[in-house]
Amino acid sequence: MMGSDLSESLEDYLEAALIILLEKGKVRVKYLSEQLGVSPASVTEALKKLEKLGYVKYEGHGKILLTEKGRRKAKEVLEKHLSLFNFLHNILGVDRETAEVEACKMEHILSHETLNKIAMLGELVSSESERNPDFREKLSSIKR
Repeated sequence: MMGSDLSESLEDYLEAALIILLEKGKVRVKYLSEQLGVSPASVTEALKKLEKLGYVKYEGHGKILLTEKGRRKAKEVLEKHLSLFNFLHNILGVDRETAEVEACKMEHILSHETLNKIAMLGELVSSESERNPDFREKLSSIKR
């Protein structure tokens, strides 16, 4: 976790809340519990921490609202995740499930500088793949 007041777990809650908001239009404890595979009590505990830090407004069993600060942070974490997933799966050819798990782990520890360089490398590989169709196949065939 680079320079954040949030643990990896709390970042995951924000990311999941944003995904749920985009998919369902509202965030509830039940939805977060299902999305993250945790108990409703764990969700409630995390929401209280996030509210104290100013990332959400939590009204008991009512709606969970992301504050502007919460939306910004959730969007940042989600964008990191998607960028890393894209790089791992589409550029390196890592299988979907592994890329998903590893992107989730990496999103919390990489600095913005490192992530930007990975994204630039991904763009370079994509443009080279367009010029040289064999390039991606060669890249995917690299074994340890």
